[in-house]
Amino acid sequence: MLLADPAYVVPPPGPPGPFGTLAWLRATVSRFSEGETHARRRAIVKALLAELDPAQLRERARRADYELPKPYIPVAVLAEALGATDVPAAVEAVRTVAAAYHPGTDAPGADDALRRLLALLPDGEPEHVAQRVAILVQACEATAALVRGALERPVEEMLRETPPVPVTRRLSPAGEVVTVPLAGHPFGAGPRRCPGEAHARALVEGVVG
Repeated sequence: MLLADPAYVVPPPGPPGPFGTLAWLRATVSRFSEGETHARRRAIVKALLAELDPAQLRERARRADYELPKPYIPVAVLAEALGATDVPAAVEAVRTVAAAYHPGTDAPGADDALRRLLALLPDGEPEHVAQRVAILVQACEATAALVRGALERPVEEMLRETPPVPVTRRLSPAGEVVTVPLAGHPFGAGPRRCPGEAHARALVEGVVG
């Protein structure tokens, strides 16, 4: 399976930038790193998620009273659980950052949105701060897509047929970017399998019942 083949790596994030910029975020998250660096950063993500009880997230999503579109209730609950001081403002910032998260993408005001988001989240060592942001950014549109789909058909059916993140990308040993479909593996596979699957499912279940 290509997703689990160590010869296929994630495309590089590009040069790092100053703290609080998208270039800094891409260069500091686990998503776009490899080897020992990826393992260390992934461990931070897993530790942050281990502090969040999926059952509690489900219940919070079920009774959420944010004035937000229903698909973004999951990321709102997650932002609250991760310490955001102004949840609606955090969600707005996360959505902008998410649109410019992947290398080669951009969105108007993304750096400003990231700075606003950082001001709303707990301080800490930069690498830890980046993983906290990454959890929110990577959950944002994926859980929103899950909610939209689950309002029309069962979650398992949607995951099987149209995963919320339809493809990912890898760099081949020849240096070519390869598009990898995620059909059949909606949360990925191998060492990069999403560590927040239980949390995502619980949040969506809370929203759609």
